Amino acid sequence: MPVPFKRWTSTSPFPSRREGQRPLTHLLLRLLILFTLPVLFAPVVQAQAVTVLDVNTEAPRVYEKYELRFSIPQSVQHPFFAYDDSPPPGVTPATGITVEGVITTPSGKTVRQPAFYSVDVQRVQQGGSVYYDELPTAAWRLRYSPQETGVYQVTISVTDASGTVSSAAGSFEAQAPERHGFIRVSDDDPRYFEFSDGTLFWPVGPAYGYGDYAQYQDTGLNFDRPWLGGIGAYSTNWARWLSSAETLGNEGAMTRLNFREHAPDSELSYDLTYPNAFRYWITNWLNEDKGPQFKPNTTYNVLIRLKTVGLSGPRNSAFPWGVTARTHEWLGLSESVEEVENTLRDKPMVFDHITENRDWFTVETTFRTGSRPENDLSIYLDNVSAGSAYIDEFQIREVLADGSLGGSVIRNPKADMHTYVDPRGAADIDWMVEQAEQNGVYLKLVVHDKNDWIQNHLKADGSFAEEGDGYYQAEDTRASWLLRQWYRYIIARWGYSTAVHSWELNNEGPPDSTGNGTAPHWETAQAFARYMHENDPQPHLATTSFWCCWRPEFWGNNSLFPDIDYADLHEYTRDEPVGADMAAFHLEWSSQVETSPIGKPTIRAETGINHAGWYDELKQPNAGIWYRHLLWASLDSASLFEPGYWYQEHLDEIPRFAIAGAFADFVGQLDVNAGGYVDLAADVSNAKLRVVGQKNLDRGSAYGWIQNTDFTWRSALDGYNGSQSGTVAITLAPSTDYRVSWVDTRSGAVMAEETVSSDGDGVVTLTVDALAEDVAFRIVVDR
Repeated sequence: MPVPFKRWTSTSPFPSRREGQRPLTHLLLRLLILFTLPVLFAPVVQAQAVTVLDVNTEAPRVYEKYELRFSIPQSVQHPFFAYDDSPPPGVTPATGITVEGVITTPSGKTVRQPAFYSVDVQRVQQGGSVYYDELPTAAWRLRYSPQETGVYQVTISVTDASGTVSSAAGSFEAQAPERHGFIRVSDDDPRYFEFSDGTLFWPVGPAYGYGDYAQYQDTGLNFDRPWLGGIGAYSTNWARWLSSAETLGNEGAMTRLNFREHAPDSELSYDLTYPNAFRYWITNWLNEDKGPQFKPNTTYNVLIRLKTVGLSGPRNSAFPWGVTARTHEWLGLSESVEEVENTLRDKPMVFDHITENRDWFTVETTFRTGSRPENDLSIYLDNVSAGSAYIDEFQIREVLADGSLGGSVIRNPKADMHTYVDPRGAADIDWMVEQAEQNGVYLKLVVHDKNDWIQNHLKADGSFAEEGDGYYQAEDTRASWLLRQWYRYIIARWGYSTAVHSWELNNEGPPDSTGNGTAPHWETAQAFARYMHENDPQPHLATTSFWCCWRPEFWGNNSLFPDIDYADLHEYTRDEPVGADMAAFHLEWSSQVETSPIGKPTIRAETGINHAGWYDELKQPNAGIWYRHLLWASLDSASLFEPGYWYQEHLDEIPRFAIAGAFADFVGQLDVNAGGYVDLAADVSNAKLRVVGQKNLDRGSAYGWIQNTDFTWRSALDGYNGSQSGTVAITLAPSTDYRVSWVDTRSGAVMAEETVSSDGDGVVTLTVDALAEDVAFRIVVDR
């Protein structure tokens, strides 16, 4: 039960005095809390020397992480913001801090790697579950991956309103690499990706799991596309505070924020308004490892800073009324006001009902959990007949044995979500990236969401409004400036990793030009990609995505959009008959890619069979022929990669590890990134045999896939049992012996090998006899 609380009219989050407590004792206690907690809001003081706390290794391997943890005996109001003495309108000048490592490489080059400030978070394994626990400590961190062997010198540079200070932070010696390196576009054939050491990278996916990547080790599945907005490190989407007034959409539920009502030193508040927005549900649902976790029989400090307007009640005189909070089990958002009130009435109360109407004030109390605490939490207007409560900050922290306070139990305790990174969300991304590194998975990270509340409520003049000027604003606006703070943080925290395939601006922006061969989305994507290239010392790719359509006028325009590294196509089968044959569906789109070449790789990062009837049918166990054909058809010369099948409910019903493994083994033996490959241009005697592939006349090699076009996933489910025969003629070098390996596409095993000689015109003729399904082949000179 909560201890009865006291009220203050102070606007400070640390009120001036508590009844029954001597003023000096209270002051000392407040100073202790202030300097032992990782506060986000404190005045600027003079920059001082850096203190190195620890380093992960002084002998990292090339392409692996060197991490320096250090402290700076100063704080700024917003350590998330870089120092900027000339920001766009709406941003206060000279309030941030720029901390970066100045690193001298063995070859004498100087690189600048952004550092980041982070609250410490512990990943706790508890039985079969995991959760993230914020700690009452914080530090700055520098992460960097060396790209050559030898000794590196490290200096930390700090710039704030007081000036710039640089401090030597030691050195490290990079050892020979064990990893292939970072992923880039091949110089020899820009249709393909390769690693720093020249090894081909062919994306095979999806390796979905948001960090659960151990299952994919050595399976061939190597590509995932996590949305960072869904993890919630810096996003108002997929709300951690679920409002009864918001509904779930493609980007989860939006956080309900209010810009009209805010504390004097803030800009936003969480908005409780009766009746529709009467409740916030701070839940573990869709947030299982990062939501509230209360310990049994434990005392917690509770602090809430709020403003109440027009509160009245009770509707039912038998029960108390006002603003309150209670812990509970699952209680979704579909329940009525009365159902919520009745369900929560006997649940543990976090703080007593607040009934008076008052301008911004702070309330502090404690509550103690029982032996079996419930972890969901609702803060709501209980039994009121009217009114609103605007919340600037709501904190719950464990009272530790020495009287100090632990880390925050609640995610996003401050409504000014645009001013800080959520520690638990960022720690979860840390773990995801580390798991990807350990298990051979590469991440196309979608860094933000086009529907974010902040950008969509900002005007070009930097002020908040009911309807802002849109997500894709010009570079000299506050909306874009805030995004650049996040981009810088991403580089600082995860840019070191070779597991990052690329950065994607956001999911499915508008695809069309708005005139003059450009559009706000296109320009924002170029500005984003340029920023990432200019500020990330590690070589990562950058791109964006559209909600539909092939747009070569964007992807291939290196004059206006030179920093866009590759194309991303999103297309589903819809109700078109071609979806019955996923090879045909692939070739329908890859032909567009090949007809309008852009000189860059192209990934279809989202696709799926969403035909009204077929979608449900494929949620039943099946052989996965649709997936097999989607992969093998991508051996065509357009080289449209297909790692992005969307519907997990379909993938879970097929032997996808076996299918993906067979394909990955085959493409792992190709050297297409080395250049010289052209379309197979096969002459096929039977129109029912579909042949795709490529050949390299200089190397005397070829590869391909042959499909009996009567055999599709649809016909297989309908009981097809026929076959097709014919010949496939490929022109290589004349009068040469070639070794042909026939590969089972179900297992990846070589079924047979034979020697075939080309004729005087260089024609190699392959005989296909009674092909029931499909088969792959490789051709090399028989030496």
